[in-house]
Amino acid sequence: MKKYIVSDLHGDGLIYDSIMGFLENVSLVDGEPVHLYINGDLIDRGLDSFDMLMDVKKRCEEKGNVIIHYLAGNHEELMYDACKYKLETGHFGIDSWDLNNSYMTKSGLSSLSE
Repeated sequence: MKKYIVSDLHGDGLIYDSIMGFLENVSLVDGEPVHLYINGDLIDRGLDSFDMLMDVKKRCEEKGNVIIHYLAGNHEELMYDACKYKLETGHFGIDSWDLNNSYMTKSGLSSLSE
């Protein structure tokens, strides 16, 4: 079983797609799933934050060729706190998540139902 670790992708979809393509190929060559540990800060700053978050969520649920173990970083903690606040009040507040370039992640999350 091969294991890989990555962190701080911050919404960079090109790097994320390259990593996933590489790991899918490794899995096909080896004939068994590979494990990817994402050590936080998948989201924010980059334009692909929300799409990457949704892809990781899907991959975590499917348990396909690339098995993802997702550990929350400080950006995920900020997102969690902001989403919790939105569920309580009905809107995202202005908070420290905004200071960490949350726009792309937040706009994607706003499109989802509670």
